Amino acid sequence: MYCHFVSGIPFAPEKEREYISLVLREAKLYAEKYGKLSFDTFYIGGGTPSLLSPGALGRLWEGLERLFSFRLLESTIEVNPEDISPEKLKAWRDMGFTRVSLGLQAVQPEILSFLSRPVLPVSEVYEMTVHAGFARVSVDFIVGISGLDLQRLLRWIEHYLPDHLSLYLLSFEEGSTLAGLWKAGKIQPPEDDFQSSQYLELAESLSTWYEWYEISNFARGKENRALHNSLYWKHEPYIGLGIGASGWISWEKMRYQNTIHLSGYEEAVQRGEFPYGAKETLDEETSRREKIMLGLRTSDGVDVTEFSQREKAFLEEELKALHDFCRIRDGRLVLTPQGRMVAHTVILKIWDTLEKEKSHRAGLNR
Repeated sequence: MYCHFVSGIPFAPEKEREYISLVLREAKLYAEKYGKLSFDTFYIGGGTPSLLSPGALGRLWEGLERLFSFRLLESTIEVNPEDISPEKLKAWRDMGFTRVSLGLQAVQPEILSFLSRPVLPVSEVYEMTVHAGFARVSVDFIVGISGLDLQRLLRWIEHYLPDHLSLYLLSFEEGSTLAGLWKAGKIQPPEDDFQSSQYLELAESLSTWYEWYEISNFARGKENRALHNSLYWKHEPYIGLGIGASGWISWEKMRYQNTIHLSGYEEAVQRGEFPYGAKETLDEETSRREKIMLGLRTSDGVDVTEFSQREKAFLEEELKALHDFCRIRDGRLVLTPQGRMVAHTVILKIWDTLEKEKSHRAGLNR
């Protein structure tokens, strides 16, 4: 289960009560339709969950426990460094959260300023989080930034060796401060080659202590992989609750994204309707191929037996052209380190090739 708390919601006490009530009413819609579903993982994220008061989080958790069955192997809360306090950390741990995803983003003050993030003593924040007693702590960093001191970042990582790291390339998201500065001509985004070079150098250095297991994710052994996020890459079902949350109802082959507008979300839930902004039902073949594409994001890759003989025949020439970016190893199709940097393009090329096979087969069957 995933609960989404988007940035920009004003979490004054009365507003957070209203929003928690709406999320629980949405959850009840799923319980009424599908019964008492069972979940192995719980993840609360989306930008602002750490702004919620412990009392509000407690009400959310108690309400969900009345509606569903939880046999939790992992429960994660995303937190911003500026929201952390010893009291909140203790409350989250006592509530049952076993894992914290800490959005440090950088260890250099000048990089934090560039990212429009509060300049905080990141080492103190990390140490406070670790000492709170969670089973695992994951740290997010943004890379591919001009002026980023890789050796300084690596020294920090080597000193603390967090259980899990997520490395995201700098991007200029629509509506962000960086995007605004770019449109105003005040800054320029880094070149793709520069970002790739920086990421690959960092990833190679991290291999001393970490296993890479997904395009952006590194773990200190398999036991520290993010179980919840792994559900996405394995195409396993999950329910997403809250504004903008996504979900995958695998038994109906239906994926959805909730509306991103608070007013629309509130109106739909109060009418007793699912607050979908978009939804799509996949046919069996598309669902299977989507699972293949998601698997390519991971170090496990895709078992070549997932492809039909005809698909393998169509893929043969494409894979020769993509040899530097993906290869068959031990019976599995996997990305190379260079392939991770252009994964979206590689995956689209393979998808397009599979679509050509599908169209060709349809033509033969006419």
